Amino acid sequence: MTSFSLAAARARAARVRDGGDDAGFMMIYVLTIIGVITTVVGSTLVATSSSVVPAVQSAYDQAADAAAQGGLQAFVAYADEQCASASSSVADCWPLLENYSGVVDIPTPGSDDSYSATYSWIAAKDPSNRYFRVRSTGVVTQGGLSSTKVVIGDVVGGASLNVLDYGVVTGFESQSSATVLAEWPQRTIALDCTAVDAADVPIKGDNCSSNSAYLNSINWSGASPGTAAGKVAVCNATFDAKGGRGNNPPPKAPNPYVDWTESGLNGNNYTNFQPCQTAWGTMTKLLAPANPNNGVGGYSSNDALLLSNSYPGGSGPLFNQPVSTTWKYTTDDAGICSTAPGQNYRSFNLLCAGYPLEVGGAPSSASTYPTVGTGKGPDIPSTATIPATACVYAGPTRVVLNGDSAVVTSPQTTSNWVAANASTRPAQCYAGASATGMAAQTISLTTPMPIQVLVANNNGTVPKTTPATAHGHSGWPATGQTLGSTASTSNSVFYLSNGTSGSSASTTYTDTATPGTYVPATGDNPSTKTDGAWTPQWTTDTTAGCTSPPAPADLRFANCYIPKGSYADSYSWIKAGVLAAIAANPQNYTTAANFQTLVNSFVSQGNSADAAANSPTNPDYRSHRWNVSVSSGTAGGCTQSSGVAGTTTDTAISTPSTDPFYQNTAGNIHVAPSTDTSCYTATVTAQTGTCNVALALGLCVNLGNYVWGNGTALLGGGQSVAQFKVSFTAQKTVTTTTTTAATSTFPSMSDVTQYQLGQSGTFGASGPGDLYVEGTASHTMGLVAQGDAVLTGPLTPTDTATAALEVVGQDNVRVYHPVKCKNTNSSAIAATSAGFCPNDITGLYSSVPPTGTRPDQQYVNMRGDLADLTFHAAIFALGNDDAHITCPQPPNGGGVCGGEFSVDNYNRGAALGYLTDVGTVAMAHHAPVGQEWDIADTSGQTSRPYSGYQMAQQYQNIKALLSSAVDVGSVLHTTSSTSAAWHILSISSGPGS
Repeated sequence: MTSFSLAAARARAARVRDGGDDAGFMMIYVLTIIGVITTVVGSTLVATSSSVVPAVQSAYDQAADAAAQGGLQAFVAYADEQCASASSSVADCWPLLENYSGVVDIPTPGSDDSYSATYSWIAAKDPSNRYFRVRSTGVVTQGGLSSTKVVIGDVVGGASLNVLDYGVVTGFESQSSATVLAEWPQRTIALDCTAVDAADVPIKGDNCSSNSAYLNSINWSGASPGTAAGKVAVCNATFDAKGGRGNNPPPKAPNPYVDWTESGLNGNNYTNFQPCQTAWGTMTKLLAPANPNNGVGGYSSNDALLLSNSYPGGSGPLFNQPVSTTWKYTTDDAGICSTAPGQNYRSFNLLCAGYPLEVGGAPSSASTYPTVGTGKGPDIPSTATIPATACVYAGPTRVVLNGDSAVVTSPQTTSNWVAANASTRPAQCYAGASATGMAAQTISLTTPMPIQVLVANNNGTVPKTTPATAHGHSGWPATGQTLGSTASTSNSVFYLSNGTSGSSASTTYTDTATPGTYVPATGDNPSTKTDGAWTPQWTTDTTAGCTSPPAPADLRFANCYIPKGSYADSYSWIKAGVLAAIAANPQNYTTAANFQTLVNSFVSQGNSADAAANSPTNPDYRSHRWNVSVSSGTAGGCTQSSGVAGTTTDTAISTPSTDPFYQNTAGNIHVAPSTDTSCYTATVTAQTGTCNVALALGLCVNLGNYVWGNGTALLGGGQSVAQFKVSFTAQKTVTTTTTTAATSTFPSMSDVTQYQLGQSGTFGASGPGDLYVEGTASHTMGLVAQGDAVLTGPLTPTDTATAALEVVGQDNVRVYHPVKCKNTNSSAIAATSAGFCPNDITGLYSSVPPTGTRPDQQYVNMRGDLADLTFHAAIFALGNDDAHITCPQPPNGGGVCGGEFSVDNYNRGAALGYLTDVGTVAMAHHAPVGQEWDIADTSGQTSRPYSGYQMAQQYQNIKALLSSAVDVGSVLHTTSSTSAAWHILSISSGPGS
């Protein structure tokens, strides 16, 4: 389950899936046994040397072992004939199968009566009724030579036809051809000089020797879909030496573990050899079930398993569940890279590739089931049936399970879509759905009715893609993010925001003319009083009536003519009016002219009728007027200024979600004031009619020739009498508010992984039914994606004894693993194709590269909290949402595109520990979850570096829990219709007695 990478192959590993048909297999097997006996014995007898006797004996031993194997297969055929019901059990079938075959002759070609081969079998029942233990004896004799071999096999049937009785069921031990095309497109990789040196092959245009900053690159043609050797269609074939994957290696393949090739372009004429088959490494574990009373589980594959010890001396994968495959060793698979006779799996043999030491591959000796049996297992369900009570969402959907509730984000599940497509579904599924979809809406999974199934459906017309079209696992165009971009609605699968980004400015005015506490009183000399911004300049305040001529310097003069309102004096009334006016509309009083008009509006109410005339009508107080002048300046301590920054404030905007699946960026409201201050002083004086010539006996000599003045003859013309002053401070404050919205977006713009937004690549348009899910459920649930189910974190029921989860990807089931580029140089990233990082020297090295230069080390894990993930679930990757994908099929047919349980970026970044599934995994293609990397082929190795995860699977029987939840139990039909009710669970062989 861990992918491998050979230095000689310059390869990164790939993924796997299951398929094929077992019809007519018994006859083929019997004929093969005859071929083994005839070929081995016949060819050995022609040898003439002193070693002929031991050589012949070895040949007879092999022939006897083959005969015993044939006897074991004969029992399986007999069991299928006598007790073929899929529901049969060991206890039910024991009376029918309690038998002894007797000695059965194996027919041999030719007329040599001196040679004979026979088998016989006898079966015993396991006391616990779990299996039949069959002892098969093969005997070969000719002349004075003979050999007897015994094979003991455990044969099971009945319940094994249900997928849920297994820990793992798979078809192909390889990655699907469509996924290979998606992950290995035509691309350009920018290379710095360190990468060029590590590549150990010349790069065309390399100028590193003269310019260390020179940016080099490698161009690859990408995987191609044809059926010829070296094309990815081979990844949709099971391993077979006659016509399958093993019969179609790429030209000049450096070892038997590569499957397809791509070429370097633009003068870099290299060949990059790559595998799509998946190897089981030393750290891979099939764990014993937590409760063996409910079944031992098992691994069932239609393909040949490839086992690796990971390094010389490694223990090999742990098989604490029985393992079986429909692939059986035959002499057609013999050769320098073959497996041993009867060994129904392939070993990772480096000797055949010219390496000095053998890595090897075999189950760990600590395994409970150290052998690989043969036999047809259950079929993987083909499609999901959605119950009427399911919550169905449109397009990409994020679900976080939280006990009795779930948080749902589904941008394409709009209120209009719900009305048109889901009006008969439970209303509680769509709480908070609006015209813009569902954004982090909490729905109840229990009230008013229990919700057992959540579904993400494709939305809109699924686009037709070709190998030339970049696409992801779902087969939709990968129009995702560009590294370094800012998340937006046009490049995000999910985009949630609080606040609206942008800037605005508002202007406020503050005018002050703050008075003191002075209130005039009779007998005062107001000019000696202080009154804040106000300065009274009258020298007296008398009580004489207004019928006698008042003195303009007396406040009584103003009080006689200027209104007082409810105040005791006109001065107080003026102050109150001015202050009220500037407080009510400060924006109206920002200039000297504005203030002059304001003050004049009050004092001019005391003017006589001739106040506006050039000459007064009377030479005395009967003609009177008040004048206002305003000057700009810093009187009264006012300081004029322009653009003075005030105190800024920042108010955080919380993110729409705290879910770490999103790139959560807090928002901010930044407020920045800037103030202009102006200072003005208004001066108020009074004038009366004044005689402008000499007086004669108290009368003006020149009658009617009067002027405005202070009332004093001759010298008073043009003069005035001071009344009061007031200082104004006018402030204009421009406040600029800059809002940066808080966002919760997916994917991160640093994530290399390409995701599917939808057909048009625009947020809110049609999109794939990908379900991004994690969390804890309080009751049994089914989680179904019409596209890919993406597991983004731990997934489990609250109580695994009373509830279970079923995850169904109609296409794939993937584990979320985001990575970013180690190299952050923007020029290098821009020169590298989307989905890849600079300095990825895949295909360019043939020995262990220097530390830090391996391809996986150019990528950095973005989520440390995703290490050592555990899923408690039955996981189904069906691979049947493929009508829109151009799927390269193998020449012999039988391929399935998709249907992988895999990890995004399994071959990138640092090691993440174990990925553990507790339950069942059923997948059409057994894709890798991690990749082991190059080490020297020398003795003394004790470990091997890897990226991604190591796989551990622990069987848990959850059939009853899933079936008891009616809606969940109806989603998949997990019992196979195959007629192969019995198969070999495990096998061992030895000499006969």
